[in-house]
Amino acid sequence: ITGNRATAGAGLTARTNSTTMTLTRVTISGNTATAGSGGGVFLGNLASAALTNVTISGNAAVGAGAGLYMNDFGTVTLTHVTVTNNRADSGGAGFANPGGGLFTAFESAPAFVLTNTIVAGNVTGTGGTPSD
Repeated sequence: ITGNRATAGAGLTARTNSTTMTLTRVTISGNTATAGSGGGVFLGNLASAALTNVTISGNAAVGAGAGLYMNDFGTVTLTHVTVTNNRADSGGAGFANPGGGLFTAFESAPAFVLTNTIVAGNVTGTGGTPSD
């Protein structure tokens, strides 16, 4: 899933209540959220995701979570996943730490469950501040 552009969730978007996105052996790369969050993947409205053997790399977002952005209390399970080289600019989006690789909008949510997963080399802002 590569080379897509959208205002948010350029690679993949799930915004339906209680939907679970399941991906196996997929690469999500080079996607750009031009006016929002989730360059690679955007999850909202209680949507969840289960990713296995997936690479999320080289995505960009004007907002937060350039690799994967989660909103509204979903759960993301990452198993044997690599999240790298994603850039969240957070340009005017008001995020204190926009999470270049992964971002959840709610601190109390179950959020991310990572097993044998690498999240590294992601950045925020135009200056390249590390923010995985």
